[in-house]
Amino acid sequence: MKLRILGIIIVAVFCGQVSADMVWVGSHRIKSVMVYNENNRNVITVRFKEDAVFDTGCAPTDQHGIVSFLYKSDLNNTHQGLLSVLLSAQAQSLPVNVLLDADDCNTSSVWGRFGNPAGLGLNLLGVEVVSN
Repeated sequence: MKLRILGIIIVAVFCGQVSADMVWVGSHRIKSVMVYNENNRNVITVRFKEDAVFDTGCAPTDQHGIVSFLYKSDLNNTHQGLLSVLLSAQAQSLPVNVLLDADDCNTSSVWGRFGNPAGLGLNLLGVEVVSN
């Protein structure tokens, strides 16, 4: 019986991670890409140009035009690939669509770089460069 309950808990946790509300938004041009360490977390934050309009329900994303990828580990191949695509799109002034976790809005007051509302915005999961 205990194993059955443990199995149900593991499945529930796994299904909760899989069912993130992932949405593609775009097509926006990148103003800046920041890679930094703050509060013992590594962060990639993308800020979009002022004409980018977001209506996600996440105040930092909607008001500051930012999305972020927050992680504890060192930069790995996934992070480097994401960064490479973002920087390439920025350098060529190409618009991008970004895949976001609409259920993961960071509004922590420890992240106040862009003023109020504080936070890192929605969690960045992927990027697609849109060709002209």
